[in-house]
Amino acid sequence: MKKELIRLENELDGQYLYAGRCDYCKKCAKITDESCRFPELMRYSVESIGSNIQKLTPDIFDFSLKWIQKDMKIPEYLVNVCAILY
Repeated sequence: MKKELIRLENELDGQYLYAGRCDYCKKCAKITDESCRFPELMRYSVESIGSNIQKLTPDIFDFSLKWIQKDMKIPEYLVNVCAILY
């Protein structure tokens, strides 16, 4: 998925936002109050810029997000929401 987001980012001259956290480092430098080791690669999550995916998904895609329950029960489907800012 990351390759496709990078392709779209370049095509649209934008920057992708992904679901979840950055995964370039095993342990984020920010945890120890250091600067990002890969600032040119790091991307923000959709939620980190204030987007509420739980509310936007039904409006844009006409379905609701389902979540893994506390008992680890897997829902009927899982969704990974990403975006391109341009």
